[in-house]
Amino acid sequence: MFCRSAGYLHRERTHTESMMAGSNSEQKIEVTLPDGSTMAMPEGSTPLDVAEAIGPGLARAALAGKVDGAIIDLQTPLHEDVTLEIVTPKSDDAPDVLRHSAAHMLATAVRKVRPGAGIGGRRRTAT
Repeated sequence: MFCRSAGYLHRERTHTESMMAGSNSEQKIEVTLPDGSTMAMPEGSTPLDVAEAIGPGLARAALAGKVDGAIIDLQTPLHEDVTLEIVTPKSDDAPDVLRHSAAHMLATAVRKVRPGAGIGGRRRTAT
């Protein structure tokens, strides 16, 4: 990522680069990928950090992470060794992830237009 600061164009560190620049005494976790290969990542890395470490194309295509079989947000920190799949539009789980996200967006829009609609777990109380 590039930004302009004090009239100069310079490259900002990505989140992954910032995490990798930390001290060597950082705790590492082992991330096992679907092909069986493993990566050592700093504890607290996210599925998006792993995708960025693999390649920029995968990071751009990433929709979610699948950790030990459970779908998680791309920004969820990883604190222990895991098996990780990056969910992309080509993944079998992509339609469910997209439907879930679309449902949240629709509920947010409905609540904005009709605050008393009772969508999203908020119950109206009788007065």
